[in-house]
Amino acid sequence: MKHMKIRHLLMALIALLALLSVLLLVKEGVRVTADGGKAAWLQQANRMADHILTANASEALERGVTATAISKPDAVTAETAAKIRTLRETGDKAYAEAVAIAEGLKAGDQGHPLNESLNVLAERRAALMEARRSVDRALETRTPALAPKVWIGTMTAFIEALSQVRRDAFTAKTPLDEAYRSNLQIKEIVFLAAEYAGRERATIGSAIAQGKPIEGETAQNLARFRAIVDQNVTVLRLITRKFPADSHVGEAMAGLDAEFLGRFEQMRRAVYQASDAHAPYPVTGSEWVKEATRGIDSILNVAEAVSADTERAVGAAQQEQQLNTVVLVLMSLATLTLVGLAILLIRRRIIAPLLKLVAVAQAVSNGELDRRIAIAHRDELGDLAASFEAMMVYLREMAAAAEEVSAGNLSIKVKPKSERDRLGTAITRMIEGLHVIVGEVRNTAGAVTSAAGQIVGSSHQLADTASVQASASEVTSAAMEQMAANLKAVDTSTQELEQKVCVVQSQSNELAAAVTQTSGAIAELAASIQQVAGNASQANQVAAGSSDAIASGEQAVAEAKSGMTAINETMTGIRATIEELAARSGEIGAIVEVIDDIAEQTNLLALNAAIEAARAGDAGRGFAVVADEVRKLAERSAKATKEIGDLIAGIQKETAHAVGVTHEGTDKVHQGVRLAEHTHEALQRIKGAATEMAHLLQEVEEATSEQAQSSQQIVTAAEQMASVNEQVNAAVHEMHLLTRSVSYATAEQRVGGDQVVRAIESLNASAHEASLATTSVSGAADDLNGHARGLQGAVARFKLEADSRDVRIEAVPRLALPERR
Repeated sequence: MKHMKIRHLLMALIALLALLSVLLLVKEGVRVTADGGKAAWLQQANRMADHILTANASEALERGVTATAISKPDAVTAETAAKIRTLRETGDKAYAEAVAIAEGLKAGDQGHPLNESLNVLAERRAALMEARRSVDRALETRTPALAPKVWIGTMTAFIEALSQVRRDAFTAKTPLDEAYRSNLQIKEIVFLAAEYAGRERATIGSAIAQGKPIEGETAQNLARFRAIVDQNVTVLRLITRKFPADSHVGEAMAGLDAEFLGRFEQMRRAVYQASDAHAPYPVTGSEWVKEATRGIDSILNVAEAVSADTERAVGAAQQEQQLNTVVLVLMSLATLTLVGLAILLIRRRIIAPLLKLVAVAQAVSNGELDRRIAIAHRDELGDLAASFEAMMVYLREMAAAAEEVSAGNLSIKVKPKSERDRLGTAITRMIEGLHVIVGEVRNTAGAVTSAAGQIVGSSHQLADTASVQASASEVTSAAMEQMAANLKAVDTSTQELEQKVCVVQSQSNELAAAVTQTSGAIAELAASIQQVAGNASQANQVAAGSSDAIASGEQAVAEAKSGMTAINETMTGIRATIEELAARSGEIGAIVEVIDDIAEQTNLLALNAAIEAARAGDAGRGFAVVADEVRKLAERSAKATKEIGDLIAGIQKETAHAVGVTHEGTDKVHQGVRLAEHTHEALQRIKGAATEMAHLLQEVEEATSEQAQSSQQIVTAAEQMASVNEQVNAAVHEMHLLTRSVSYATAEQRVGGDQVVRAIESLNASAHEASLATTSVSGAADDLNGHARGLQGAVARFKLEADSRDVRIEAVPRLALPERR
C-alpha cells in the first residue's frame, strides 16, 4: 500500500465497491430463489395437508358407518353400501392426491423425515385394503369375517399414519417454515378433535346398531375420547381468537359452535341419557352417524379456513418479497452506473492532471527548470498547478543568481521572498560570506609576502646556533660514560648482600612454621577439652530438664485419663439420643405413608371429578378446571411424600450407622484409659533413671573443667614463642627490602646515565638536521613569496563593491484562474 499509486488505489476501491454490489445482488438473488422454492414447498405441503384432512374425514366417517354396518345382524341396505362406496372413493381420491404431492416433496429432499413416514403409510395402506376386502365379504355373505373392534383399530392406525405424513411435511428448518407453525398447530388440533370425535361416532354407532347400553370399558374409552375432543376444541377456540369475526376462520368457528357444540351436543346427551337409563336410543345408527358427521365437518371447516387465510398471507409476503427484489436490482444497477461515472470523472479531473504534475516534477528533479504546466482547472488541482509554476519561477531566479556568482560577480543583491525563504536567505549569506573571504584573502596574501622575507633572515641565525650546540654535547657525553662505570661496581656489591639476606629469611620462615604448627595442635587439644566440658554441662541440664518433663507427663496422663472417662459418658448420652432419633424417624415414615395414601385417593377423586365434568359439558367446565388443579396438587403431594420417604429412609440408615459408631467409640475410650495407666507406670521408672544419670554427668563436668585450664596455659606459651619468631622474621625481611632498594637505585642511575648519553647523541643529530632544515626553509620562503604574489592576482578578478547591482529574472506570468462561485 505504501508504494501503490493513487490512481491504482482509487480504481481498486471503486472496483471493490462494484464487486461488493454484485455480490450483494447475487446473494439476494440466491436468497430470494431459495425462499421462493421454500414457499412453493410449503404451499404444496399445505395443499397436501388439506387433502389429508379431507381423506381423514372421509375415512373416519367410513370407519363409523362400516363399524355400524358390520355390527348389525341384519343385511346391509343398498343406501348404506352406496354410502360406504362413496366415502371410500372420496377418501381414496384425497389420499392419492396427498401421496402424489408427498412423493414430489420427497424427491426434492432425500434426507427429509417424509421418506420414513411414507414407508409406514404404505404398510398401513396395505393392511387397510385387506381389511376392506374382509368387510366386503362380510357384508355380502353376512358372515363374521372381521370384528368391528379390529376394523376400527385398522382404520385408526391408517388415519394416524396419514396424519404423521402431514406433520413431517411441516418439519421446521428455516424461519419461513416457522411461519406455517400456527397453521400446522391448528390443523393438528383439528385432526385430534375430529379423530377422537370420529372414534366416539364409530363406537356409539356400533352400540346403537346392536341396541346395547354403553357400559364398562366402552364407557371409559368414550369418556377419554370426549375429554380429548373437549380439550382440543377449547385450545382451538383460544388460538383462533386472533382472527377477526368476519374472516373465514371466524365464520368457521361460528359454524362449529352451532353444529358441533349445538345440535350434535344435544343429540349426544340424549344418547348417553338413554344408555344410562337402559332405554331405547332416541335415534337410529344412521341418524347418529349423519349428525355426528355434520358436527365433525364443522371442526374440519376450521382447518380449511385457516389454510385459506394462511395462503393469502403467504401470497402477500411473496409479493412484497418480489417487490423488494426488484428494488434491490434497480438499486444495484444504479450503483454500478454511478461507479462507472465516478471512474470516468476521476480519470479526467484527478488522475490526468496528477500525471502531468508528476511528469513536470520528475523533470525538475533532473534539473530542467524551463518546463511549463498547462492545467486550467477551477479546483484544488488548478491551485496546485499555479503554486507549482510559481515555485519553478522562484527556482529559476535562484539559478540565475548562482550563475552570476560563479562568474565572479559578488556585488549582486538577492532579496528573499519572506522570512521563511531558506534558499534565498542561504544564497544571500553565501554571497556575503564569499565577499568577506575574498577580502581577507587579499590582506593575507600581502602579509604572507612580507613574512617570507623575515623567515629567510631567521633561518641563517638558526644555522649558527646549531653548530655551537653540537660541540657542547660532545663534552657532556664523555663525562656521563665515566659515571656509568662507577655505578656498575656498586650494583655488583649490592647483589651479593641481597643473596645472604635471603638465606637468613628462609631459616626464619622454617622456625615460624614449626612454632605455628605446635601452637595449632595445642589449641585444638584445648578446644576439644572445652567441648567435652560443654557437652557434659549440657547433658547435666538435659537430665535435670527430663525430670521436669517426666513430672509434666505424669500430670498430662492423669488429665487424659479423666478426659477419657468424660468422653465415655458423653458417647453413652449420644448413643441414647441417636436411638431416640431413629424411633422418631420411624414414626415420621408412618405419617408419610398415610399422606401418600391420601394423595392417591385425592388423585382418583380428581380423575372421577374430571370425567363427571366432561359428561356435564359446558356446565361442568369450571369444575373440570378445579378438578384438574386438584389432580395436579395430588400428584405434587405424592411426589413430595415420596421424596420425604426417601429422606426418612436415609436418616434411619445413617442413625443405625451412628449407633454402631458410638459403640466403637466407647470401646476405644476404655482402651485409652488402660493405655494411660500403663504410661503413668513407665514414666515413674524413667524418672529414677534420669536422676542417677544427672549425678554422673556432674562429676564428668568437674574433671573436664580442670583439664581445660591446664591446656590454656600451654597455648599461651606457644603464642609468646610465635610472637618472638615473627619479630625476627620481620627484621630479616626489612633488611632484604633495603638491599633490593639499593640494587634498584643503582640500576636506575645506570639506566638514566645511558639515557643521558643517548639524548646527547640525539641532540647532536638534531642540531645537524636543524642546520639542513634552515637551508630548506630559506628556499621555501622564496617559493612562498612567489605564490603570494600569484594569489593577489587571482583575487583581483572578484568584484566586491564597484558596479554592484541587483539580479532580477523576468518571472513567468502566473496562470490566470477564474474566481470560484
